[in-house]
Amino acid sequence: MLLILASWVYIVFLSFVYGAGLLFIFFKQDIRPNKESVELPLILVNGMIVITCIAALLSCLFKTGLVTQIVLLAGCLVIVPVYKRALCHLVIIYFMEIKQAKMVSLLLFAVFAGIALTHSTVMGTTYDHGLYYIQTIKWYNAYPAVPGLGNFDFQLAKNSSWHLLSAVFSFSWLSFIPFYHLNGLFYLIMSGYACLGLNRIMKGHQGAWLYAALLLVLPIWLLRPFAMAPGPDFITLYVVFLVFLLLLKKHEKKTFFVPDSYFFLIIAFSAYALTIKPSSFPVVLMALYVCIATFKYDWKKCLMIAGSIGLIIIVPWVIRNIIMTGYIYFLFPQLDVFSVEWKMSSAYIARVVMVIKNWAILPLIPAGELAQMSLLEWVPRWFEKLPVLHARMLVTSIACSATIICFFVYHAIKRKLEFVRKNQFYLVTGLCLYGGILFWFFLAPDFRFGFGFILSLFVWFGLVSCRYFQLGKFSKYAVYPLLASLFLFAAMQMPTTLHFAYKIFANDYEIIPSPEFSYYQLKRIVIDGESYNLPLESDQCWDAPLPCLISGNRDFKRRGERWQDGFSWKEREQP
Repeated sequence: MLLILASWVYIVFLSFVYGAGLLFIFFKQDIRPNKESVELPLILVNGMIVITCIAALLSCLFKTGLVTQIVLLAGCLVIVPVYKRALCHLVIIYFMEIKQAKMVSLLLFAVFAGIALTHSTVMGTTYDHGLYYIQTIKWYNAYPAVPGLGNFDFQLAKNSSWHLLSAVFSFSWLSFIPFYHLNGLFYLIMSGYACLGLNRIMKGHQGAWLYAALLLVLPIWLLRPFAMAPGPDFITLYVVFLVFLLLLKKHEKKTFFVPDSYFFLIIAFSAYALTIKPSSFPVVLMALYVCIATFKYDWKKCLMIAGSIGLIIIVPWVIRNIIMTGYIYFLFPQLDVFSVEWKMSSAYIARVVMVIKNWAILPLIPAGELAQMSLLEWVPRWFEKLPVLHARMLVTSIACSATIICFFVYHAIKRKLEFVRKNQFYLVTGLCLYGGILFWFFLAPDFRFGFGFILSLFVWFGLVSCRYFQLGKFSKYAVYPLLASLFLFAAMQMPTTLHFAYKIFANDYEIIPSPEFSYYQLKRIVIDGESYNLPLESDQCWDAPLPCLISGNRDFKRRGERWQDGFSWKEREQP
């Protein structure tokens, strides 16, 4: 546990230096939009994005490990002296805000910190954790980006930026158990943002974004297993919700058209969400909306920021995709602009797309059977298998949507362009969120893939209700019910947290691997004269030595004598 805590302090330091440093470069040391400092949690997330981009470039030449850490520390030695005064000024601002914080918000943060730390010390047992999370990170730690790795197994070619960042901070080059605890740290950072919002509400600050920020504590309840494993779904939820939260904040602060540091963060978070989980692509619509609005105000700065972020975040991710699959992103093979020898087979990709969609809808029926079913046939069966909470959320969102859409249509017909002009923000953000939900529903409707848009949609319902049904006048009475709700939510997490704490205490405060992490049965098989590991009881390799066959695919061949030389597709012989 102490090792995890020490690593978190180190990661926070690096993230703060790089996150603030990048904003200083773009905004000449003035990163205070509307005379208000960018909140520390946002700086830390921005720093994680910068670190990911540096690691992505380095991974094309080096394995992700000690070399990456040396480069990151060297970068700190450059940034800190250059921006020493500005960094110190930020530290003083954040320290004073913590010092002046209400005791209740500090107590809640301490509780959520304990939840995050205990959940991170006990390793998760989610199916995907054993299937490909750990194996992907092991490949990144062992070799540079491997050409044609998707031919070996498509799961390893998903190229989530979060897995790369997890590989950076797994510290695999040390002799300890590898650290897979980054999700816990991210939850801690987001809980800090929620407690910051609560603190400002208790001090009399107003703003819907402050109340919405309190929802940042919920994902530990919605996706608990993924908080204990290095899964990208947990992080995508947060990043998508943060984009919506920042849009709302700019709208309320009346700085929607200003290309300030919040504008920069909206674009950066949107691009990062895309590289973590491409199924979050519709979040780009929200970034596009703020770009169009800002373009009219200062088109030069807008283009500079948007173009720079594209180069910094998207380009390294695309380069890694091309190296590992031959495509810009292999699950969208229509984007086929490169001709390389290690390109994944189009037939293989078609099977993969079908399998992923089948798993998200009805995993127990054959993919071919699902492909023959119409929308009216599979939707009722999909709904029946939803957990009770998810089904209730879906029904509530449909009912609220129907009510608000009817309200909007009525007033749009009655007041026409005047209504559209005065309510542009709510109409456009609503369309963006519904676009994201429809994209999720028809692509792969597993709830954990769409939680970011669904949670944002519920906040949007609240905004519209407060604006048009005059519920906002009750906001001054909401502090104590919200406070009670947060304490109740924290209390609900206590049984699991105390259970984990007992296990940690019994294990002398050391990291507790899941039973499956070290206990698995393998057999060695030979393909084209080379030996590979194959799990016996399932398709989960967990922490098995490389190379381990996850899905049993054997239609590949090595491109050279070393594993880092990569793989190409081996066409089956026709009978």
